Amino acid sequence: MAIRLKLTKKLKIIIIIIFVLILGGSGAYLLWRTNQPDTVAPTDSEATGGAGACCGPAGCVAGWKCVPTACSETIADKATCVYEPGEGLSATCPAYKGATGVPTKNCVSLGEKVSCKYNIAGTCVEDDSEEGPVEGTCPNKDTCEWPNTLMSSDGCACEPCDGSNGCSGKPPTSCTPPSCPAGYQSCGTSVSNDSDTDSECDKQTTKKCTVYHPDCNNPSNIFRYCKPATSSTNVCDGGEWLTKPTGSYKYCDPITYTAKAKDSDGIDKTSVIAKLNNTARSSVSFINETTTTVDISESLSTTTNCLPIGTYTLNLSWKDKKGASGTQCALTTTFSILAEEQNPSWTITKTGVEQCLEDGDAQVIYTIKIKNIGTGTGSIDKIVDALDSKVLASYITGTISQGGLFGSGNITWELEGAEETFAADQEKIYTYTLIIPKTAFGKYTNTATAYPTTGENFFDSVEVTVDCIQDIPQTGLFDSTIIKIVAGIVLLLLGFNLQKVDTGFKRMENSLNKLSISIQDTQSERRKRNFEKKIVKK
Repeated sequence: MAIRLKLTKKLKIIIIIIFVLILGGSGAYLLWRTNQPDTVAPTDSEATGGAGACCGPAGCVAGWKCVPTACSETIADKATCVYEPGEGLSATCPAYKGATGVPTKNCVSLGEKVSCKYNIAGTCVEDDSEEGPVEGTCPNKDTCEWPNTLMSSDGCACEPCDGSNGCSGKPPTSCTPPSCPAGYQSCGTSVSNDSDTDSECDKQTTKKCTVYHPDCNNPSNIFRYCKPATSSTNVCDGGEWLTKPTGSYKYCDPITYTAKAKDSDGIDKTSVIAKLNNTARSSVSFINETTTTVDISESLSTTTNCLPIGTYTLNLSWKDKKGASGTQCALTTTFSILAEEQNPSWTITKTGVEQCLEDGDAQVIYTIKIKNIGTGTGSIDKIVDALDSKVLASYITGTISQGGLFGSGNITWELEGAEETFAADQEKIYTYTLIIPKTAFGKYTNTATAYPTTGENFFDSVEVTVDCIQDIPQTGLFDSTIIKIVAGIVLLLLGFNLQKVDTGFKRMENSLNKLSISIQDTQSERRKRNFEKKIVKK
């Protein structure tokens, strides 16, 4: 069955326009291509020395050679027109690959930018010769070594970069060749090495990197120089403290240190350095010296030559007789000199406050207050609070103040530096909290003891009865505010009848009085009759 396509007038016009555009574009491209000069199709970009590229000091890429024919190239480098006295306006083109350039037109005004045209020695053409190596594949090119060599014009030899071939100066050193192979150590590189003084150093031809001359663009290689690694490296063996200054000392206490320096090669005594707070000491002495050890000793403070009050760091370091040093041959320690004590006097107060918790357990907050009530500064080495034997570790909750620690049934505060110093009239407070479960209620006795640097220890105890028995509350019918209000209203209403009640009481009182008198009269009459009967019988 034949299908007939019916085209509208508008659709026909659109198709005709598209057809005209296609024909016109194709004709324009053919006309432009016909007017182009014949060239050999390049295999590489002309910018890198491919077919038809200008060559010279920069050379051509592999597979192409430089033919010494006239060649000029206009590049994007610009020259700025300047005024030169006696000559008028002129421009100087910047350097380009070692070639000389000239402006493409005359200057018209100062500051004008003009393009530069460079005359370069030849043109790169495809190398189809069967003899000799071509540039880029020369087997000797990898021998060109920094700093003063470059590829020669035939591409197979290295020659000095001395200006005779258009290049001068050294290439850059901005590359680092790979490390030495396993089992070898580096002597440096061709940029900087000690191969001249060490016969074991050899150039590693596979361990290299390439740099390019800034104006010739010729390659030079930086090689790694290596030598066999030594089987062992000398190290400093170490040392130890024999008498180590540490902790705190009273003012004018004698302080002496002794350290043993050890090394199988022996100790270089001239290398020993002792520094106290980074100040070198000059009174170091050496004792008990052997072929491998020496004891370093010095007195830092005496009763007549006292170190000032403060904190000190002592550093020792030395070398062995082969010059090795390091952290193994170094020692350090820190200590402090306390303020001189002048008649301190102490008080200590221990308290415990019970608080009942909602779950039925009890919380006891203990507070220890230590005060220097004397006129001079004093120091406390430590505080030990001996807990009741019933206290378990689980009873201790929260953080113990001032860095106190629990262990072996005690809470101990080890005081150091400023923490152990108490100025005159200064008080310090230490606290902790116990949670006593309701199953362990009873009496708890704790004793806190302070240990001063000088003088006798002092202590205080506290006994806390943990029972959480509340005082009998004033509860009952009238504890309720509403009940109290109602009772007040009732009493108020009753108050209106108090007078009647009082009258009733008085009447009752009169009746009782009359009854009492009647009873008394009756009793008197009875006694009288009984008496009379007794008389008659007699």
